[in-house]
Amino acid sequence: MTHRPGIEKRWEGFGHITRISLNRLGQQEMRALVGRISGGSGLPESVLEQVLQRTDGVPLFVEELIKTLLESELAQQTEGQLASASNLPPMLIPATLRDSLMARLDRLAQVKEVAQAAACIGREFSYELLSSIIDTDKLVEKLNQLVDSGLVFRRRSGERDRFVFKHALVQDAAYESLLKSRRKDLHGRIAKSLEQEFSDKTGTVLELLAHHYSEAGLVEPALKYWLKAGQQSAKLCAHIEAIAHLRRGLAIVDTLPEGEDKLRHEIEFRVDLGVPLQNKEGVASQIVYENYLRAQTLCEQLGENKHLYPILWGLWFHHYINSKLHKASEMADRLLEVGQNRKDTELVLEAHHCQWAGQFISGDLSNALEHCNHGVRLYHADEHHALTFTYGGHDPGACARYVSGAVLWLLGYPVQSQQRYDSAFSLARELDHSTTLSTSLAIFLQTCIWRRDENLIEETAGELLEFAENAVMPDIESIARGVIGWVKYQRGDKHEGLQLMREEVDRWLKLGIAWAAAPISLYAESLAEMGDVDEALKLLDHSINRGQNDDVRWCEAQLVNIKGNLFLISSTETQSGAEEMYWRAIEVARAQSAKAVELRASISLALLWQSTGKSDQAIELLQPVYDWFTEGLDTRELVQAKELLVELK
Repeated sequence: MTHRPGIEKRWEGFGHITRISLNRLGQQEMRALVGRISGGSGLPESVLEQVLQRTDGVPLFVEELIKTLLESELAQQTEGQLASASNLPPMLIPATLRDSLMARLDRLAQVKEVAQAAACIGREFSYELLSSIIDTDKLVEKLNQLVDSGLVFRRRSGERDRFVFKHALVQDAAYESLLKSRRKDLHGRIAKSLEQEFSDKTGTVLELLAHHYSEAGLVEPALKYWLKAGQQSAKLCAHIEAIAHLRRGLAIVDTLPEGEDKLRHEIEFRVDLGVPLQNKEGVASQIVYENYLRAQTLCEQLGENKHLYPILWGLWFHHYINSKLHKASEMADRLLEVGQNRKDTELVLEAHHCQWAGQFISGDLSNALEHCNHGVRLYHADEHHALTFTYGGHDPGACARYVSGAVLWLLGYPVQSQQRYDSAFSLARELDHSTTLSTSLAIFLQTCIWRRDENLIEETAGELLEFAENAVMPDIESIARGVIGWVKYQRGDKHEGLQLMREEVDRWLKLGIAWAAAPISLYAESLAEMGDVDEALKLLDHSINRGQNDDVRWCEAQLVNIKGNLFLISSTETQSGAEEMYWRAIEVARAQSAKAVELRASISLALLWQSTGKSDQAIELLQPVYDWFTEGLDTRELVQAKELLVELK
């Protein structure tokens, strides 16, 4: 692809990308170009100097200026030579490229109208669409003249000819030469012609219809199609495009006279803007909050309840992601009550969605699983996948599955956990929805990290990074990138791996402990291994304290257990301090019925007691926890617990 300087290029660092800088032409190259364009005709040196000076080495400008001279009646050839510079008016050589293009169009007076109408269609246009919007004789002949002039190229597309302006500036020049009233009329004709041609598949031309109706000044159809274009882009996870379309619509809404009609239009656009904004800016962003808050104010002002539920859901999501769990919990209860009172399955499903998400991160694992199971039972893809594009941007059926996968692992059911995750991945891939698959992978990655399955961590983080980049999800991309850094660290590339994690940790801390607990734990352990135990402990303390302040408790026991491990290698802490941390982790895990975490903390404490000759106490602690498990006995920590019990006996 080509681009001008100053464009942000996220792909430039890839090894398979080669950058080629296209510099301005030098004097010798420009003279060669002039000779080729003029067909060998002589050009007086004084004229050539003016061309070289004004074009400044830009090839298109050189070409257009020479053609302007060749087509000029004043530049008659005499014995193979152009007229001398003294016979050419100073203004014949335009000062700008646009002037040059306009001069050429003016000399093609008979076909100028065709070029102007085509410019309203776009850079590329078809004969069929052009013939439907202008009344002119000999259209084919006039198009041929434009092609012969070099301003328009002909391209074969299947059995039909299509035409394209040589350069966007050619199209601009033709377009700007139109009177505004004529422009509006042509855009209106184009829109109506497109609407008739694509009446059975308008989804392919929604943006075009919106654009042409907007330029025609036809407000209602323009608003209709900007809204549909935004919705269509959101369904394709093209969030940046969706935002652009919806904001174009909002800009038109701003021009409407004050009244209920204007407010209703604004509510519609803001509701549909919510999910794309969440994906691009982050759910926690102030922009997302202000968009939903404005929509809520308008609904209350109008007494309009149709759109209030998704608006309140969006506000709940904002509070939830920001770990304002008390406020989020109140809103979730309100949403469940409204859904049940209306006996609306969709609303009830999305209310359970709020409940399972909030109760999971607060550490109420049993209730979270109950709400997930409600969601799995209520959900039917053909009926409820459409909720994705109004509520949170990810599929509720997949979310119920992957959150319950995380919960089941914590509760001590690793086999059932993997089954739920597999079901979530299968559904996300069947739906072919990249954001849903990304969020599924993001939650699964947390579980992989707690399991310390290095191969699975690498595989999941790599896939997650690819999806997050394509879906423009910077927060999830940051987590995946940092975890890949940990994999590098584990594989021996200590410096680069730690640097990758360090580059992302500030973003993780801003995200909050709810979403970055597992990668933060990896970074803390790596720091400690490299000898910076104090810094690692500070990071863990910050995370634990923040989790307690925000009531984000699902990861508390894991972090406290790691803190106990670091106490054992710290120069300032004691074994008794480590023992205290392990007991604290066990107590938190027991309160949450988190058997997987209780097992890990019990192994840590049993190993400590083994080293101090307290084998009987270690067996008494570890045996009942191990005996509780009925599945996944070949998993890493259950195997470790079994082997440790044999050693202790």
